[in-house]
Amino acid sequence: MASTISVAPTQIEPRTIPIIEGKGRSANKQGNYAFGLSERIVQFRDASRERGAGETFSPRRINQTNAFSELYADAPFWERYARSMAFALENEPVYLFDDQRLVGTLYQTPRNWGQAEEAHAKEWEGYDVGNQTRMRQAEMIDPFVGGGGAPGHIGWRWDWLLQKGIEGHIEDLQRRLLQATNEESKQLYEGAIILWEGVLNWNDRLIEALEALEAEAKLASGTNKAQIEELIEVCTQVPRKPPRNFREAVQFFHFQHLAMMFENPFGGNGPGRVDYFLWPYLEKDLEQGDITLDFAKELIDELWIRFHERLQNGDGWVEAVVPGGIHPDGSCAVNPLSHIMVESIIDLNQTHPVVYPRVCKDCPADFIDLMVKYLLEGENRAQIYNDDVCLPAIMNGGVEREDAAIHNRGGLHGDQSTRDELRPERSGVPRPLNCVANRSGRRNRASRTSS
Repeated sequence: MASTISVAPTQIEPRTIPIIEGKGRSANKQGNYAFGLSERIVQFRDASRERGAGETFSPRRINQTNAFSELYADAPFWERYARSMAFALENEPVYLFDDQRLVGTLYQTPRNWGQAEEAHAKEWEGYDVGNQTRMRQAEMIDPFVGGGGAPGHIGWRWDWLLQKGIEGHIEDLQRRLLQATNEESKQLYEGAIILWEGVLNWNDRLIEALEALEAEAKLASGTNKAQIEELIEVCTQVPRKPPRNFREAVQFFHFQHLAMMFENPFGGNGPGRVDYFLWPYLEKDLEQGDITLDFAKELIDELWIRFHERLQNGDGWVEAVVPGGIHPDGSCAVNPLSHIMVESIIDLNQTHPVVYPRVCKDCPADFIDLMVKYLLEGENRAQIYNDDVCLPAIMNGGVEREDAAIHNRGGLHGDQSTRDELRPERSGVPRPLNCVANRSGRRNRASRTSS
C-alpha cells in the first residue's frame, strides 16, 4: 500500500552513496540478455497495476488554478504561469511504495482531478495553450495540410541535464539572464529558473518523506532500513547534481521526465534514446564491478512499470523510447542496455512506454533476433525503424547529421529531431520482417507436417 506523506522542503547535505550490489548474472557485457522478471519486480508490477486501476488522483488542476488566479494574480502573465506551475508540482502528493528502488510518482491520466472538466476548461478559457494552438493552427496550418495537428510530439536533450545537474542548469540560466538584452528573453530565463527550482523543491519533499519514514520506523514488510538509506543517498545527489553511477542516472532521468511531462502533458512527447544516454554510466559501473546486468535490468523493469502506472488510464497515450540506432559517425550504437530495454518491455507485457527500436545494417545478429522476438511475442506497440533509410531522409530535410542521429519517435511515424522539426521519413526493416515471415512459415509447415 502506498504511503502519501507531505512535508515542508528542506536542504540536505550530500553524502556518499554505498556501492549497490546486484545479484545473479555477473557483470558481463556480452552474450544473450533473456533475463525474465525477478520476484521483486513481479510483486512490484502487480501492486502497480492495482494502484493504477484504482481511484488515482492529482490535485494539479486545482492547485495550478488557485495559484494562477489568486496567489500570483497580480504578477505579470509569464510569472503567474511559471509560479503557478511550480506551485502545482511542489504540492503533488508524495508516494512511497514497498520495496522500491526508484522514487517519484505522478498520475498523468488520473481518474480524479478533483474538478470537473467543464469547470476547469471555463476557468482557463483565455489562457489554455491547447485552445490557442488550435486557433493558430486553423488559421496558419490547416488551409495547407487539411488539419489534424495537435500539441506535443517533441523531444528534448535531457542528457544535457544529467551532465550538469539541475543546480548547474539553473546557474547556466542565471548567466544567460544576466546577458539577455531584451525583455522576452529575460522573462523566459527567469520563468525557467522558477520552474526548475520548483522541481528541486519537489525532490526535497521526497527526501523529507523518506527521512520521516526512516526516523519513525514505519517500514513496510518489503522494505528495510538500508533500502531507505540508499534512496535518501540517491535523491540527495540527483537531480540536484550530476549522477555518479547508473542507479543515480536512472533516478535522474525518471525525475526529470516526470517534471517535463507535468508541464507538457501532451501525447507523443518522448524521451527517445534512453539506452544511448544511460549506457556510459552502466558501462563504467560494469567495468568497475559495481553493478551487475541483473540489477540494471531490475532498475529498467521498475522504470517501465512506473511509466505504465502514470499512464495506465490513457491507453492511446504514447511516450516513445528508441533503443539501438547509430552514432553520428554512422557506426552501430546497439549496446547491452539496448537489449535490456527491449527484453524488459517484452517481459512486462504492458502498453507504456512504447518501445520503437532503431536498427541498421551493422546491427549485431542477436539484436536482430531480439527484434524478431519483439514482433512475435511483445505485447507493446512495436515499430522498428531502419536508420539506413531514416537518417538520409531526415538529413535531406536540412537537419545536420549529428542532430539527425539523435532522432526520436512520436506517436505514429513522425520523426522528432533535436531541432524539434518534423521531417518525413520512410522506415523499413526487411530482415526482421522476412525472419518473422519465414519463422511463421516454418511453424505453419511444421504444423501441417505433424498433422
